[in-house]
Amino acid sequence: MLRSYYGQHDNMFRTSVAGTAAGIEATAAVSFHSAYRNPQRFENRGTISRRHGSGRSSKITEEVKRIVEAQMQLDDVTTATQLRRILAQQREGNKVKRFEWCQEYQQDNFENVIWTDESSIQLETHREGRAAERLANPLNQSLVILLQQRPKHPVKVHVWGAISVNGPAPLCIFDGIMDAPLYVKILDTTLLPFIARKFPSSHRFMAAHRFMADNNPKHTSKLAQQFLKEKHVNWWRTPAESLDLNPIENLWHELKQYMRGEVKPKNKEELINEIKAFWRTVTPQVCVKYNRHLK
Repeated sequence: MLRSYYGQHDNMFRTSVAGTAAGIEATAAVSFHSAYRNPQRFENRGTISRRHGSGRSSKITEEVKRIVEAQMQLDDVTTATQLRRILAQQREGNKVKRFEWCQEYQQDNFENVIWTDESSIQLETHREGRAAERLANPLNQSLVILLQQRPKHPVKVHVWGAISVNGPAPLCIFDGIMDAPLYVKILDTTLLPFIARKFPSSHRFMAAHRFMADNNPKHTSKLAQQFLKEKHVNWWRTPAESLDLNPIENLWHELKQYMRGEVKPKNKEELINEIKAFWRTVTPQVCVKYNRHLK
């Protein structure tokens, strides 16, 4: 690490301690504040170099670094919001609630659960060339790493889906941010027909199905709760910030891998068409496989 200007000129300050701040300012071409502060620092510590470790300590623990690194190796386009949700699972309070939930439903087969969630699917860049960055390394001056080229604002769409052992519900593809009114509209046009078709005894007997949605604010809004109550939808609550308790998360991961590694759409229209094509391959047998994720 390069020494600061002051670190390289300790001798000048050593001979100028008795001088005035204004004189040092003129001699060293530094600000008056630095000229006043650095002689005092030298008197107290014998040097004007910054004290090692005197800055604010990092709040990121080694455990957090390990979790982030593992997630980025699994999915290198994970967003900051997704990372916060993943890290929230490590909170002690959530760990206890998740453990208690797992004990309560240890013998459950989840055959009447409708798993739902949203996800964002973006258009990847698939270029033959990659950007190269040369790193200064004292052991290997020729060390070069390859960086995947990505657009700053990639084209993307959002999807809402639901699966159960009886098969998937129709997939909803939309642009923009999902708020409570849009969420309720999707439930009205997609979830209710799915329940009527796959769980016909659920209209008046709420226990015949369990509707799983996480604790996202739009899911827990007054508008959404009122809708679920009026339509006799049995909302089955799960512990907060527990992504791995929802098997549809694995389906989203497979969808993204399919887009990135196999079909590689080149524009938004192709992206939407390939998402629809993938969803047609999600059969009841596939849903059963994902449902077994919790066993």
